[in-house]
Amino acid sequence: MADPTPPPAQGQMRVYDRMALPLLPGPHRLQTQVAVAYDGGTAAPASERYFTVDGPRFSLSPDEVASVLPPRNGSGAFSELLPQIVLHRRTLPWERSLGAPASSGAPATAGDPPPLAGDAPWLALLTFVEGEHTLLEAIPLEQIVPADALARLGHPAGVVCDAVEVSADVLAGVMPSREELALLSHVRRVNVLDRVSAGSDPDGWFAVVMSNRLPPAGTKCHVYLVSVEGRTDLVAAAPPPAVEGVTPGRPSRALDAVALEGLAALPRARGFDVSATFPPARQRLVVLHHWGFDAVAGGGTFRERMQALDVGLFGDLAVDPAIDSGPPATDTGHVALDLHDRAGAVESVWYRGPLCAQPLTRDPLGPYHSADQARRVSPETGAEDITYAAAFEAGRLIAAADGRLAQDLARWRRGAYDDSARAGTLTAVQAALPLSPALAAALPQAVATTVAVGALARFAAAAPSADASGLQAAASAPGLDPQAVAAAWRIDSTAGAGAILKGTSPGAALPSAAVAAPPPASVAETLARLGAARAALVTPAAPLSPAPAPAASPRRRKR
Repeated sequence: MADPTPPPAQGQMRVYDRMALPLLPGPHRLQTQVAVAYDGGTAAPASERYFTVDGPRFSLSPDEVASVLPPRNGSGAFSELLPQIVLHRRTLPWERSLGAPASSGAPATAGDPPPLAGDAPWLALLTFVEGEHTLLEAIPLEQIVPADALARLGHPAGVVCDAVEVSADVLAGVMPSREELALLSHVRRVNVLDRVSAGSDPDGWFAVVMSNRLPPAGTKCHVYLVSVEGRTDLVAAAPPPAVEGVTPGRPSRALDAVALEGLAALPRARGFDVSATFPPARQRLVVLHHWGFDAVAGGGTFRERMQALDVGLFGDLAVDPAIDSGPPATDTGHVALDLHDRAGAVESVWYRGPLCAQPLTRDPLGPYHSADQARRVSPETGAEDITYAAAFEAGRLIAAADGRLAQDLARWRRGAYDDSARAGTLTAVQAALPLSPALAAALPQAVATTVAVGALARFAAAAPSADASGLQAAASAPGLDPQAVAAAWRIDSTAGAGAILKGTSPGAALPSAAVAAPPPASVAETLARLGAARAALVTPAAPLSPAPAPAASPRRRKR
């Protein structure tokens, strides 16, 4: 089915609060009933089928992740940037739920926004500083979630997944509330022609999950996309209230952790270690995706890096040409270079770097397939300008150095082949089946259903209806044909024979001669018939011949 909403224009973005799903993951039952009318009555045969809607739950394929911010293993001034993850699957945050509504249920006051609808999402993005967490890989689910949460999940068996373990006080400080979970997830739609925003996504739809913690400057941070499905024991109903003069937020440490820290500071000469006897409580969460980055303390923004550039590396041009030791440059930043072409000949060309002292217009002649297509001839000097050709070749070499490029190119080419084969199949189906305009429009989205409907329509138009129950064959038997019955029993009309067969007037239309009883037989005839029948049924057994006597053996005389 085509999307009724047009995509946003290039350079624009459309944001949605949440995505409503017609079916949630889990078992479902499908009941169908068809009303059938035939000669003599109607019927409503029903059918029932069961199916399961599946989706990511305890692990997430890396292909589902479109991008992360800050970038993986990046280093920069990220202390003022909330980490976020962009997912290709636009419905993923709402395919499951926390198990509680997103709204806290608090009474609304004047000026408050309307309460949030639906359940809270099941995905949370948590940011931790190095040392606050422990990553546990490939452990059973029973060792991650407590028994009550495992019961809410339905006791899935044989699940092995990754987990993150943090102390309870740290988790209480960074875990979003139910309302925050709903506000930190949204759907984003961009134009597929905006390759910077859409990338290789075919439809431009994305789901975005954001974190609620800013990375502290000068630290190494780790971000975890975790599942909070059924973990109502860890997610509060509402965020902490805002108080005038006090920075909003939760305490970074719980009271029990503060008390244990004070006890641990006491002298340990009394014979026991408080930290070992009362270890801080720790919690575990299922991890779906994670990455890390360095948040530098300063000098990492674009403005700071541009101001810190050592322009002396580009060379200085003295005012006096007599003492000028730098290369001669034009007012546009071009310098003359010697270029050796493929034949080995030397050619004087113009080149400038990406940093220019004057604003320039974007080259409208791309995209290019080779560096030679980006070579230009300067109309002022008649010499060749290789600026864009050098930029193309530099970008090609950088892309070729990326180990993932070959995989992405192979996947893109395989997808193009699959799309071409699918288009050829759809064209052949449309040529073979008489599809209506409505069915032809639905063919790309539902091939199997559309082909089945079109095939049935063609079968019904080309051949008579089949006798699946065998009633037509049974009705054509001689004993059930009114004309044959009327001729055999000498009934006056076919209608009378039909009335006898239907049972509406049994025997009423039969002539008297046809139903007259045969004349009684005499006693002698009756006995003769009985004797003949007995002789035919009872055959006397043949007498048994006596068995031959055994021959007498000769006796020997005694001497």
